[in-house]
Amino acid sequence: IAWTASFLASIAAIFCVSGLKLQLVLKSLALPMLLSFSGAIGIIFVLCAATTNLERRQKKKYGETPAYNNWLLNSWPGFKLPPKK
Repeated sequence: IAWTASFLASIAAIFCVSGLKLQLVLKSLALPMLLSFSGAIGIIFVLCAATTNLERRQKKKYGETPAYNNWLLNSWPGFKLPPKK
């Protein structure tokens, strides 16, 4: 969350610049902003993959227990990737 929030804060800071300076700032920061966006997308992908793998392992280990099934009904695992076929 912090990585994505940091990226969004940098976008907000850039657009606080007005007039002709905005064009200069956008030109000089285009590559760093692209890299920052790529980093935010990358960390989101890593976290979604980790969630998917954790859910798979938990289901394999605890899938038959009533406590686990009750927990599944009352919780949300977060964003995750579709399972591999």
